[in-house]
Amino acid sequence: AFLDCLGTRAPTLTPVPSALPTPAPSPIPTTTPAPTVPCVCDQTLVVGVYTDDWPGETTWSLTMDDAAPENCVDGSMTDGPYAANGTLYSKETAVCVGVTYTFHIFDSYGDGGGSYYLELNGNVIYSSDGAFGFGETCVFTAP
Repeated sequence: AFLDCLGTRAPTLTPVPSALPTPAPSPIPTTTPAPTVPCVCDQTLVVGVYTDDWPGETTWSLTMDDAAPENCVDGSMTDGPYAANGTLYSKETAVCVGVTYTFHIFDSYGDGGGSYYLELNGNVIYSSDGAFGFGETCVFTAP
């Protein structure tokens, strides 16, 4: 009797179709790229070259390592050959924390080409008295 009562007194439900179908899910999931780590390039490097009697023989280059993050300022630079003997030439650039740089100095005659220094944030990190033959290389990482 209880079942009979429910069957006769329950409201009648009539299905009603929706007006628009629901959109299908996207076949390709969307991804959010990881945030880029900022490259801190607040260090100052000064390269100073004091020319010898044949300044036209001396050139140098500073290159940033290829493994540096893409958003780093490229502090690479070159200089020389020079015109005046017995003269201090200097160039300055920004370098980035944790990035490795390579300094190459060359003397085309092979007699050393004068003295030079690398100064990072006011502190000399390398210096040479000019006895470097055809050239030498200094590799450093900015702290």
